[in-house]
Amino acid sequence: MDCGRCSTDERHEATVANDWILALNPRKTPPPTPCCSAATLAAARAELGSGPVAWAIEVAAHATDKVEEMLDATHALDRLHDHGQRLRRAAESCALSVVRGLRQGLPADEVTVPTEAVQGLRDIVRFDIPLDQVLRAMWISHVHIYESLLAELEGALEPAHWPGTVRQVSDLAFAYVDVFAQHAAQEYEAERERWLGSVAAVRRRVIDEILAGHPVGLAEAEGILTVRLAQHHVAAILWTHETGTTDASVTVDRLRRAATELARTLQAPALLAVPGEEAALWVWWCWKEPPPADITGHLREALPADLRMALGPGDRGLEGFRRSHLRAREAERIARSDGTQRLCDYSEVAVVSLLTANREQARWFVEDTLGGLGEAGAKAADLRETLRLYLAHGRSRMAAAERLHIAATTVAYRVKRAEALLGRALDDDELHLRIALEINSHAPR
Repeated sequence: MDCGRCSTDERHEATVANDWILALNPRKTPPPTPCCSAATLAAARAELGSGPVAWAIEVAAHATDKVEEMLDATHALDRLHDHGQRLRRAAESCALSVVRGLRQGLPADEVTVPTEAVQGLRDIVRFDIPLDQVLRAMWISHVHIYESLLAELEGALEPAHWPGTVRQVSDLAFAYVDVFAQHAAQEYEAERERWLGSVAAVRRRVIDEILAGHPVGLAEAEGILTVRLAQHHVAAILWTHETGTTDASVTVDRLRRAATELARTLQAPALLAVPGEEAALWVWWCWKEPPPADITGHLREALPADLRMALGPGDRGLEGFRRSHLRAREAERIARSDGTQRLCDYSEVAVVSLLTANREQARWFVEDTLGGLGEAGAKAADLRETLRLYLAHGRSRMAAAERLHIAATTVAYRVKRAEALLGRALDDDELHLRIALEINSHAPR
């Protein structure tokens, strides 16, 4: 089959021949949490069904592990924050695009280049990751997707259909990645040209030096950033609830306007805002005197419903500028993992931040400590949350009932049921139990 052009009849035949794609399912249940936007996932599920989409999500997660090994060897990940989500989103969107293209028998010049696959290039350019590493990462990810498809083919088709289908999958899949790579290279070079010539690049480099803890000249830095760094600062990170659906520059402009309005709400005389990562905006509000009390409360009331915020604590001076932002970054990490908070204040999640700095170790600790209480499902989740609040309020059934808007007798029943699932008394390692419940309450939904 010629991958450049296909007639309508040929495409129909290819679609029928590729019915095996609709039978794809992940090897593990449940599959990893998806990274793509809800719109991307909904479109893929409407065309392919839930099984193939879950299969692509799982394969993309494994592909990301391979890419991370390569980038880690080149120390690129040292410069790229939150790389796991970024890389997985790119791999996942490409995997979905490949599977959809194969299902339809699309020629390479008609396959859609995923927006979410190239969106991260803006951040990659800002962290000076070379283009050759970007393209190599794409090929590593694609080869894993291709090999996974072949493994599925072997068990799905009769031997007589194997050679022709393998040839078709090989021709189309590698034609697709050629298109993806060419588009990525063009986007990379265009973004690099814009970035290197912009004032934002100069400001961002100064900010990066400060955040890295490197010595900077105070007067020179203040001249470039146009804020007095010796003042009081509150750092925040703003992003939209739904990513990947609009152009990043439009999103950042929207966030900048919101940050300006919030500065008026807080009566902050000075504001510094620069594009961050993941189409987010990094913000510092500045005051000569200590900032007003209850900033968090004011922001919760004024924050637009479609925006999300991570908030650092107030601090002072050059080091305070750095500390407030880095703590806001931790609040952002927890908020993005949780997925339910509109505003995440670091002061409210500081302990969880420390406990989950090593995410894998934290997950193992939760699994070991909760045992049967950690099982999936809404009922188990209700038991865990009830027990968490019961212990957090000094084993007060009334206090927990008020927080949950349920009867005290219901709290008592749930606590008893939770204790049975734990398989041990609550007095046994209560500290460990409370820590595990707090970590679990901020785990990805």
